[in-house]
Amino acid sequence: MSSDRSQLQKIFLQELKDQLLRHASIKKNLDSKANSLIATTGTISIIFAAFGTFIIAEIASDYNIWQVLLGVVLIAEIGIAVWAIKSASDAYKARQYRQPIMYESLWDHENNQMNKEIINQYTASEQKDVYENLILEYTLCIKSHQEQNEMQVKDIERAQTIFYAALFSIPVFVVFTVVSGFVFV
Repeated sequence: MSSDRSQLQKIFLQELKDQLLRHASIKKNLDSKANSLIATTGTISIIFAAFGTFIIAEIASDYNIWQVLLGVVLIAEIGIAVWAIKSASDAYKARQYRQPIMYESLWDHENNQMNKEIINQYTASEQKDVYENLILEYTLCIKSHQEQNEMQVKDIERAQTIFYAALFSIPVFVVFTVVSGFVFV
C-alpha cells in the first residue's frame, strides 16, 4: 500500500512540475508580447512624429488654427505613445516568482557556502515527508506564477488599449491635415 501511495505522489508531483512549466511558458509568451508591443509602439511613434513634424513645417500659413491643432494632435500622439511604451515596459518588468526550493534556503550567506544543516534535513527526511513538502511548494509556486501572469496580462491589455489610442490619433492627424488645406510652401 505504501508503494502505491508513493507512486501516486510521484505522479502528482510530476503533474505539478508540468503545470509549473506551463506557467513558465505562458510567462515567456507574455514577455514576448510585451516586447513586441514596445517595439511596435516605438517604431510607429517615431515614424509618425517625423511625418507629422514634416507636414506641420511644410504647411503654408502663418500659424493658422489648423497648424496649432495638428501640433496638438502630434504632441498628444507622442505623449500617448510614450505612455503605451511605459505601460508595455511595466508588463515586461522582472517579477518575483516563487520557486519550489529557493536557493536562499540552501545557502549560508554569512560563510558563502552551502547550508549543510538544511541540506542534511532534506536528505535525512522520510520520502513521504519530502513528497508532501515538494507538493506543497509546487502548489504555492503554481499559485504565485498564476498571480504574476494575471498581473502581466492586465498590464499588456492596458498597454494595448493605450497603443490603440495612439493609433487613433494618426487618422485624426490626417483628417486635420486634409481639412487644413494641406498647401505646401
